[in-house]
Amino acid sequence: MKLEVAWKAFYGAVLLVGMGVLWHEWSAPWPAKALWIAGGAAALFGLSAICMRFTRRHSTRMIAKLGERRTLTTEEFWDEFYSRSGLPRGRAEQVLDLLSEAVEVPVGKLRPSDRFLVELAPQKGIWREMVDDSESSVILLALRLEKKYGVHMDLKGIKTVDDYVRAACGVQTGASQ
Repeated sequence: MKLEVAWKAFYGAVLLVGMGVLWHEWSAPWPAKALWIAGGAAALFGLSAICMRFTRRHSTRMIAKLGERRTLTTEEFWDEFYSRSGLPRGRAEQVLDLLSEAVEVPVGKLRPSDRFLVELAPQKGIWREMVDDSESSVILLALRLEKKYGVHMDLKGIKTVDDYVRAACGVQTGASQ
């Protein structure tokens, strides 16, 4: 979602630049104007298509990377990983939902052992590293959760999804003790 907003802003900026170029060349004779308009429109359309293709590929590649896993329902996830954890179920599930949104991976594909710098790391590629906002989304989410629940989340000690959930629930993780 946040990525889509960024791309819409990018498309708007490209459109404004294209319009500026067209306006600058408006004093040219009519055949040149037609060529500039057609060329500018084709370039904007092509650039937009390329950008859209690469942004869609990220989610697809990330999910494909985790796609071999069975997709768990919320109930299955809780029963398998957190039923005996002592964590407040409602808060843990809410944190997982929000974290899933931040890293752009369906909650049913996440696992507590997923590391942010390995399994959930952005894919390497020409455009991927430029458009990845999941790290900042995870940090901003931590700040919101700290304020909402009155907990301190030591982001330096958080390496996995489990560390993140436990920190948001006010439980010290092994890495931060």
